[in-house]
Amino acid sequence: NQVGSLSYDEVVVALLTVLAGCCLATRRGSLPQDEDVLQHADDAFRKAGRDSTMRVPLLDLEHWFVARCADLCRDRKLEVCDSPHTLLLCFDLMQASVIPDDDPAVVLAEVTPA
Repeated sequence: NQVGSLSYDEVVVALLTVLAGCCLATRRGSLPQDEDVLQHADDAFRKAGRDSTMRVPLLDLEHWFVARCADLCRDRKLEVCDSPHTLLLCFDLMQASVIPDDDPAVVLAEVTPA
């Protein structure tokens, strides 16, 4: 829309669209519902210093999304979040047990003793 920013509702729709697309493309996982992404949209706005009545610049959202995926990936003991399967894992829409064994992008992080 040439505005260069998204409203709260637009962020929710964008997250739903990306995650639903991953489910449909991989034929795995559960289709996301509003409640599955609201906490993530809240986090995006909080990190940008905005409330839900304001808009967040696209660049801020891009940086937030990359950081959010990295955090979620780390929380789930995954090295990287670079495939639709791992994205669904990170957003709790799929269980690791249903990931095909031949998916090279799903690599558990090595745990090194302290």
